[in-house]
Amino acid sequence: MNPSTSEKPQDYAKGTESRVTGKRRAMVMPNGSPVLTDASAIPIAPTSPTFRPHNKHQDCGHPESQNNCAFCLRSEADFNNYLVTRDEDGRWVSSGRQRVDLSGVPRRLFQSGRSEPTPEIERPSVEEVDDVLRDVISEGCEELAACPTQSYWQDPPDKEIADLRTTEELPARADVVIIGSGISGAAAAWNLLQDDNSPSPSIVMLEARQACSGGHTKAASYRSFLDNAATLGTAAAVKIARLELANINAMHDFAKEHSIPCDSNPCTTVDIIYDESHWREAYKAVDAMREALGPDDPAAVYSFHDKEEVKTKFHCAGTEPVGGVSYGAGSISGYKLGVGVLKLALRRGLNLQTNTPATSLTRINGAGKWEVHTPRGRIMADKVVLATNGYTAHLWKPFQGVIVPLRGQITAHRPGSNMPTQGLATTYSFIYDNGYEYMVPRPVGAKNAGDIVIGGGLVKAPDEGLYEYGTTDDTALNDTISSYLYDTTPRYFGDSWGRDHPDGRVRKEWTGIMGYSPDGFPLVGEVPGQQGLWASCSFQGHGMVLCWMCARALAQMIRGQDEGLDEWFPKAFRITEQRMEKKFHGRLHTSAAVENHQAD
Repeated sequence: MNPSTSEKPQDYAKGTESRVTGKRRAMVMPNGSPVLTDASAIPIAPTSPTFRPHNKHQDCGHPESQNNCAFCLRSEADFNNYLVTRDEDGRWVSSGRQRVDLSGVPRRLFQSGRSEPTPEIERPSVEEVDDVLRDVISEGCEELAACPTQSYWQDPPDKEIADLRTTEELPARADVVIIGSGISGAAAAWNLLQDDNSPSPSIVMLEARQACSGGHTKAASYRSFLDNAATLGTAAAVKIARLELANINAMHDFAKEHSIPCDSNPCTTVDIIYDESHWREAYKAVDAMREALGPDDPAAVYSFHDKEEVKTKFHCAGTEPVGGVSYGAGSISGYKLGVGVLKLALRRGLNLQTNTPATSLTRINGAGKWEVHTPRGRIMADKVVLATNGYTAHLWKPFQGVIVPLRGQITAHRPGSNMPTQGLATTYSFIYDNGYEYMVPRPVGAKNAGDIVIGGGLVKAPDEGLYEYGTTDDTALNDTISSYLYDTTPRYFGDSWGRDHPDGRVRKEWTGIMGYSPDGFPLVGEVPGQQGLWASCSFQGHGMVLCWMCARALAQMIRGQDEGLDEWFPKAFRITEQRMEKKFHGRLHTSAAVENHQAD
């Protein structure tokens, strides 16, 4: 099929998929490369001696209503407001530490994907806006909230392990303390306990909440391949693509080998594409992968589907698609897999301490030790592993601006009446002009088989998701994103959806915190200048196809057995001084590199 002859898809769902990056190139969102947002897209209130911060429950005295004040920027975090104004040198600065909430600025129109600035409001450049955002993000990362929204995957929690404390008292010392019990932490513990040539280290795992979390497995390597090749070279891009596929296979193989009941379902996935630019980009990327890896390499196996096949084979009878790209992937309950790995590690001596948040780290100079502080006491360790992703900067401040939290939102839908009785056979992504959603159907035999888990919608949040950045508050939902995600299934499937389930369309909705780095790659290894402090973090919302192999690499590094590691593990993933010096450099969005690559 010639991508240039396909009909132009209907204009819809246009907006700006925001992302965090340190330069014009970024991999953090999987549907193409970024471009700086238009300078008018993020308005900031002008300076004036009469404009002042005010409490949400006070009348600001401005002519606009309190909830639509053009000049006062309200923080949803704690109702403390502050102004963004120009300083003596003409720079835009914030007057407080909290996140910038621009929801009170006069509304812009997004129907055409463009904004219409209000003429009387002075607007800074995007670089000036990002200076403000960078300052806010660098000032502090919030600790975990006490009562998060409950994930669909954790309902119900595993009775045996959810609130487990292996010992009643917190151990006074350990060889290794791992902070975080998600897939990264669980896999790191398992791998560290596998060395049969030496005594197993004593490992204590601290989890601030109940044990574990997780998601789905989908590499989508073609969407980042051209960027990776341009930035790192073709050989490195090939290594990353193969690593992602190896990660998927390793997780499903591990589940099978150890009989972990985690709904492991190796399957095909399909990206439904709704605009010509991404369609042409997909062809170019896959051609480049086939040339670099060889057409028979499993990481380069892709199939293209025209729009009629997309409608019939993949049931996408709603918004008109351009085409689809299918390839190998899988679905799995990351929660159940993580729980299974933790149980195996417990049998090998892991000490798990749930509901025990690490609050700070102290390096004991001269002793070569680390002291980890918790509300239940302190624990001394030779090595500390941060498997804390978007929360990392809360524990180790040098990560401020290096790992930026981003809140994501997900819903679980009961299937419509016209959906296949055996459930959908593939996982999906829906890729449009400047954004995307991902979708995971629950396989036959799973609890609530046929349910559809769908997440995304960041571009639909006020100000293109601006204040989803820099927050670790997963106790709340964004109502705008909720409304958008509610309508996604009938929008994409059209007549193939049918009537909603008698019990309602949405079974569950929740939020989670991701971690993003300035260059778009994970941060794995020993923190420079901090002997004994290790990390495996910042997976750009892509953790389930990276964290397993990253944990394996980390364990080899910790044991000093990393000879030959560079043969399969990308150097770009290792923590270096240069990478730690890169900081948040502004939000970019996904519309331009498609055109950039096509112009090559």
